[in-house]
Amino acid sequence: MDNTISSEVIQSTYTYIKLGEAIPGKPFLNNKMQQEFLIKRNSRKDITHALIVYNSTNEIPSNISGNQLAVLKELIAADYKIL
Repeated sequence: MDNTISSEVIQSTYTYIKLGEAIPGKPFLNNKMQQEFLIKRNSRKDITHALIVYNSTNEIPSNISGNQLAVLKELIAADYKIL
């Protein structure tokens, strides 16, 4: 069974939601593309792996950065577990 974090979990994070908001005065300048990158399978697998490593060692892997790191920190704060 595949335990990869679902797109819905990523889409419910504050980081994902914030990326989609338009910047006041610049309605066409937002990060919709970054949202799409976060829900791609490889990105979700990276976040899942990092969460498993964190739950085992209390260390965040160094290969996670940027928006993936922000989502990972939100999941850690919410005490999200991989079943």
